[in-house]
Amino acid sequence: MLVKYNGKKIKLNGFNNLTKSLSFTIYHFGYADRINDRYRYVKRLNERFGSERITEIIAEVAHIIDAKVVDVSMLDYAPFGASSVVLINERVFHQAGKNMAFHMDKSHIAAHTHIDSGRHSHIASFRIDIEVSTCGMISPLRALDFLIESFKSDIVLIDYRTRGFTRDVGGKKIFSDNEIRSIQEFISDELLLAYLAFDVNLYNASILHTRMMARNVDHSHIVSTNSVPKNGKLASRAFECLHREICDIFNGVDRQKKQ
Repeated sequence: MLVKYNGKKIKLNGFNNLTKSLSFTIYHFGYADRINDRYRYVKRLNERFGSERITEIIAEVAHIIDAKVVDVSMLDYAPFGASSVVLINERVFHQAGKNMAFHMDKSHIAAHTHIDSGRHSHIASFRIDIEVSTCGMISPLRALDFLIESFKSDIVLIDYRTRGFTRDVGGKKIFSDNEIRSIQEFISDELLLAYLAFDVNLYNASILHTRMMARNVDHSHIVSTNSVPKNGKLASRAFECLHREICDIFNGVDRQKKQ
């Protein structure tokens, strides 16, 4: 099997057993003065992104990265939350045109949703964690745009890591089968324009991290039954609360303020 490494094609001694892991944490936020409105908001999102729906999404991820789904496990929790795990195989296309699948250890896609009902603030949030872990020639990076666009993403935190090593035919250890310098290289320019994004990368350890925060929080984030006006004191307060919450989670700090 051939891989590209340091600008050259290299023939491997056997199977490419490098493990490539792409991990997402995606947040969406809603503002409401009343706890009942926040509860309805998270209940609606929980129903929209139940286990069946997130299974559909990660099955589409498998299709995008040219993998085959071989087994599915999914579960809904009470009162909120869902999980789905999909085992995948690499598709191998032979010259005769026949399509065969080979099981690969550590090849899976997993998703878990989490809800914060805003009990201690005016902000409720929906979070989903997704991990795409593959080996062989499958690259999880091809699914970036689809995953970001599948959710109303206010914050996107992405980690990409290559684990293990494989060997070329001469026995030399190969620690990477791609030449990626930034996760942002695999996100469309149009999508990146909507976010403030920066990287924290450890190239020697094959660890890449990208943080993305939506540049604009629009009126759709106001989920009150009695909608907040688009301007005035109530609107200013709502957007101030939203901005503070989003910045806190984006930066990993807690700047609590009485509301």
